[in-house]
Amino acid sequence: MAASILALLWAGVVRAQAPLTADRVAQADFSEEIGLEWRIECAERALDSGLPGLAETMYRALLERQVGGSEGRQSTFKLGLAKALIGQARYEAACVQLEAVPAHLRTAQHMLYYALAIFGKGGRDIDEAAFRAALAKVSKSQLSSTDVPWLALLEGLRLDMDGDAAGAAAAFRRAVQSTDLPLLRSHFEGIILRQKILSAPADEAVAAELRSKISKFDGQAGAYPYVREYAVVLYSLGRIGEAVGAIERELENISAGYASGEREQLRLLKGIILGADSESGRAALKELIRTGRNREAMGIALQLLARATGQDADLLQFLKVMISQTEPHPLLGQI
Repeated sequence: MAASILALLWAGVVRAQAPLTADRVAQADFSEEIGLEWRIECAERALDSGLPGLAETMYRALLERQVGGSEGRQSTFKLGLAKALIGQARYEAACVQLEAVPAHLRTAQHMLYYALAIFGKGGRDIDEAAFRAALAKVSKSQLSSTDVPWLALLEGLRLDMDGDAAGAAAAFRRAVQSTDLPLLRSHFEGIILRQKILSAPADEAVAAELRSKISKFDGQAGAYPYVREYAVVLYSLGRIGEAVGAIERELENISAGYASGEREQLRLLKGIILGADSESGRAALKELIRTGRNREAMGIALQLLARATGQDADLLQFLKVMISQTEPHPLLGQI
């Protein structure tokens, strides 16, 4: 519904043809300015509503209309377009837009989202120097309240790079706690989990130690944290099948005494390890959303599915099924 309304607003009003007079020219210029502000508001609203694809279309149209216009306005539209691209996990394209902004027009917001795009496109090979340089140019006092949670997240990622686990954890908590938007909170949780997996030590000795801990607590709820860490380390070692197998064994162990939330966190981890771009990973994430009860885990799973490449039609069909259920789904507000 929101997308339809925004699309209608974006379409504008068809004007009747009439002879031009000086007054009409002035009125047309004024109307054009109002129309432009309206389009800008629609694009911003699309971003805020979690519709980055629609926002991208709107910002690209705004940039086309502003060819030869003021550099300041163009840089604002490029920032909006970059944010829309980041929302679709198209980090490389976002970097291109932000790098096209002249240096003297790069605000704290530009550098914030540039740092985010650098981190996002890096995977295991993040350009740390570029990331740190961009983040160093961000002043919290120059950011809007909606940008501050992102700054906390990026500060956490920087501290994680520095090896300051406690500082990173505190920054991540600030990021999650400083937003009231469930969609954004789930997005943050997903990024934090991704970073945890990517930064896990690829060490056989650590894997062996964790395996020993799991054996010690076999059949007990106390094994839960070691199972998670073990699966993550196995993933870092490239042993994906073993990582998934370790999780599945614990999920099948009905005597372990895990709380439902812990089981769903393990199911989420399984989906993350398999990857939302794989059929098996999407199946795991869908099953979690379909049968889960933990809103946090299901919200992250939904975010991961939404960012999967080339799966929009499949996701839409899945969401239609979820919405049509007799009992309202816990994530109905996000869906």
